Amino acid sequence: KEQTLFGGFSRNRSISELCITTDIGVDNLIDLGCFLRDNRRLDQLELRNVDLGIERAHTFALGSTSITKLHFGDNNLGDDGFASIAAALSKQTQLERLSLRDNSLGATSCKALEPMVSIFPRLSYLDLSYNIIDDTGLEALVGGLSKSNSVEKLYLSGNRLITVEGLRSFSTLFRSESCSLKSL
Repeated sequence: KEQTLFGGFSRNRSISELCITTDIGVDNLIDLGCFLRDNRRLDQLELRNVDLGIERAHTFALGSTSITKLHFGDNNLGDDGFASIAAALSKQTQLERLSLRDNSLGATSCKALEPMVSIFPRLSYLDLSYNIIDDTGLEALVGGLSKSNSVEKLYLSGNRLITVEGLRSFSTLFRSESCSLKSL
C-alpha cells in the first residue's frame, strides 16, 4: 500500500504545532486522526478549509488532550456539524484558545457553547467571528460568559445578525464580578 501524506505522523511524538489549511483527503485525515490520538506533545492545532465532515470533526475534537490552542475555523460546520463535536469538545477542558470563526454557526451552536465556556478554566480567547450568530445566540453565549472568569478576549466581528438588542445582553455580563473580558 502506498503511504499516505501523513502516514509517518502516527508515530511522531515530537511535533507540538500543526497547521493544515487545505483539504488533504480522507486517507490523510484518518492518519492525522491517529497522530492526534497518540501525540501528547501537540499544543497547537490549526485546521482550516479542511473538509472534515461531521463524523471526522467529532474524531478530531476527541483527539489529543494536550492541545491548548485549537483553530477549527473556515470549515463550514454549521449548527449540525458543531452539534456533533460539542460533547467531544467539552471534554477538552485544557483549552486556552478556541477559534470557530467562519463556520456558519448560529444560535443553536451558541446555546451548545453556553455551558462549555464556564467549564474551560483556562479559556482566555474565543473567536466566533464571521458566523451567523443572532441576538438569541449572543444572549446564550453571554449567559455562559457570566459564569466564566477566564475569557478575556471575545471576537464576534462579521456576525451581521447581531443587533443593538443583542448587544444589550452584555450589560449584565459587564456588571458581573466574574467578567474578565478585556477585548471585545
